[in-house]
Amino acid sequence: MGYTHYMASEVVNVCGQFLDALLSIYFLHKFFATKKQTFKYLWMIGAVVMTALTQMADYVTGNRTVVWTLLLFLLPFLYTVLCENGSVRMKLLISGLPCVILMSMENFGAAIISLINTLSPLGYRDFLILYIIRRIGMKLALLFAVKFLLNYSIYDSHYQFRRYWYLLGMIESFELAILLIFRRAEGSVRSRIVYVVLDVFCCVVPMLFYYVVYLTEANLKKLQIEISQKNYIEAQEQYMMQLTTMQDSLRKFKHDYKAHLFCIDSLVLEKNYEELHEYLKKIHDLNEQYDRFRFYTADSRINVILNQMNDQAARKGIQLTITARNVDIEKIQLYDLNMLLSNLYSNAVEAALQTKEKKVDLLIEKNRAYLQIVIQNSVVSNPLRENPDFLTSKEDKELHGFGMQIMQNVVDKYEGMIQIDGTDTYLKINVLLMDEI
Repeated sequence: MGYTHYMASEVVNVCGQFLDALLSIYFLHKFFATKKQTFKYLWMIGAVVMTALTQMADYVTGNRTVVWTLLLFLLPFLYTVLCENGSVRMKLLISGLPCVILMSMENFGAAIISLINTLSPLGYRDFLILYIIRRIGMKLALLFAVKFLLNYSIYDSHYQFRRYWYLLGMIESFELAILLIFRRAEGSVRSRIVYVVLDVFCCVVPMLFYYVVYLTEANLKKLQIEISQKNYIEAQEQYMMQLTTMQDSLRKFKHDYKAHLFCIDSLVLEKNYEELHEYLKKIHDLNEQYDRFRFYTADSRINVILNQMNDQAARKGIQLTITARNVDIEKIQLYDLNMLLSNLYSNAVEAALQTKEKKVDLLIEKNRAYLQIVIQNSVVSNPLRENPDFLTSKEDKELHGFGMQIMQNVVDKYEGMIQIDGTDTYLKINVLLMDEI
């Protein structure tokens, strides 16, 4: 019977250690961007390796709490150094957060069991049930909270190293010292109650601090996106006003061509060839502008956007092919469509410039209630493998790196979807937007 009891406790302990490892590495995996790798669930392998190492350490050291605490911090930190992007300082501070929370929960569970046993002695079955709740049940609840209640992807390209992370590090160090000093829930009932309160305090405080930081950063990120959108659209509006003015001038010229012919004839008769040359030069420049402007759709506003893309592609040496079919937007606002197209186009051009082909194909088509936008560009390697989170490669990450988020905001607004497909030679993004009033 004693051997059976020992085996049951060991199974529960191994499961608990696996959940400790899974929680630590999964949390850090969600916080930092993964380095270039082919296996999507590398963090699960990391959790298995961490479990095996902690088991070996328990066997060698005789289940010493200090060793378990050290490994609970050190192994996830080493995982982030080897497999995740980001600064070492940030990794060092964030790795301590799951360590402190898990250790607080462990001490809390031990203190509660000890307190209950003091008030009313427990039998083995009751003890095993409480031990399962302590080692497995509480960790599963925390895993649920991390995965679903804090459903986010926070990457170092968006989170900057700011001073409040040092405050988090001080909180972690202070609480870790408290937990190591008061790890034994012994003494009177009053003392054990104090241990329980301390454990709750050490668990809740870093959670609340982190959640406040998470909300602060989320609002800051949203504000940066809005500023980026505002600045970008202002530049776009100025350019569109210039092109609209040009179209008005061209229409006026077409309307007044008889007057132009009369002026030319007068200058010829007067033999004023120098002024005639300047006059014809102005007309020639105006005609060139008119010839470059293409009418892809019946909507002149969309034509302006597409012509701007075409001009930019020509200047950068990009082979841009634009196909537009039955484009007649009803519900979709031009502001949102412009932001979506501009970000799709900018990302495609940035990737295509690195290739020999320098090719971008854009299709815009209205199909019943949906507006479909498909853009495909040449790539040097498969971005779904090399950079699955589409993080910006630009140095100024404070002002860049929001393209995918801006596009997702527009798609969500119009109840649409984004589908991304890629190979070693091309990347294809297919966007659908609901356009039904």
